[in-house]
Amino acid sequence: VETATTPQEDVASQPSSSDALDPDDERLARPDSPRLSDGTDAVFVEFLDFECEGCGAIHPTIDELKSTYGDRVSFVVRYMPLHTSSVNAAKAAEAAGAQGRYADMYDVLFQRQADWGHQDVPEEAKFFTYANELGLNMEQFRADYDDPATLARICLLYTSDAADERSSVDLGGRRIIKKKTNNRTALCAVI
Repeated sequence: VETATTPQEDVASQPSSSDALDPDDERLARPDSPRLSDGTDAVFVEFLDFECEGCGAIHPTIDELKSTYGDRVSFVVRYMPLHTSSVNAAKAAEAAGAQGRYADMYDVLFQRQADWGHQDVPEEAKFFTYANELGLNMEQFRADYDDPATLARICLLYTSDAADERSSVDLGGRRIIKKKTNNRTALCAVI
C-alpha cells in the first residue's frame, strides 16, 4: 500500500539547516585531508584516484569550480586509490604538499595522467621527475614520499600474511578495498 505525502510533509522530512554538516566535521574531511582552498561557506569533498580516467576527465571542471567558488568553498581531497599507480601518485602529491606544493602536483598528475597511468608496473620515476620540475627539494621529497605516515594518510595498512583474500570487506559500515603495493596489502577505506 502506497501512501502519498503532502508537500508540507515532504519539506518537513528534509534535513533542516541545523542538521547540516559542519565544514570541519570529520565525516566530510579528516584534519589531515589536503585542502585546495579555504572557503567557509561550504565544503566540496573530492574522492579521487589520480590514475582514474574519469577523475582526470572531470579535473577541468573541478578547476573551474575552484576558480569560481574557491574563496567561499573549501575544496578538500580524499583518496580512493584503486589502480596500479594510484597509491604512488597520492604519495607524490602528499610529499609535494609537505613542501607547500600539493595543488601544483595535483594539477600535474592529472595533466600528465596519460604519460604514467594504466601501466602494468606501478609508476614512481615520473613522479620524481614532476617533483624536480616543480623545483622541490628532492631529498625532502624522497623522505616524505617514503615516510610510512604519508602512506597512512592515504590508506590503512594491513600487513598480516593471513589477510583475507577477498577484494573487499565490510567493517562497521565502511567498505575496505585491498590493494597490493610494495609487498604490503593496503586497505583503503571507501566511505
